[in-house]
Amino acid sequence: MRSLVRNSFAATFAVLFCVVSAAQATPPPDFSESVVASGFTQPTVIAFLPDGRMLVTEKGGALKLVQNGTVSTLMTVPVCTASEMGLLGVAVHPDFASGSPYVFLYRTKPPAAGCATGGTYASR
Repeated sequence: MRSLVRNSFAATFAVLFCVVSAAQATPPPDFSESVVASGFTQPTVIAFLPDGRMLVTEKGGALKLVQNGTVSTLMTVPVCTASEMGLLGVAVHPDFASGSPYVFLYRTKPPAAGCATGGTYASR
């Protein structure tokens, strides 16, 4: 989902509402989109909580909550951000609503030596 957002779209996040069959190549005539929140810096992925609130991750490590159009930062985790690195995923525990209030994050964790500006990262 990293390729979802480019700098020109980073400031606004839209939720698209439509019903499209797999065979269609273009949206139907009744297709619409609505901006539900804005002001993000390089958003990477969204996930919905059971009550309809939305979690949004930003490449730089911020986990944000969208509730009734208001955006708040829940936490910021350390990440490396070069190339296709950063905070790249979020998943809500399947039993979140019934007693397992866990959210899982996928990130590029900085190594002890710090983040390089290029090259590769290996884990042992």
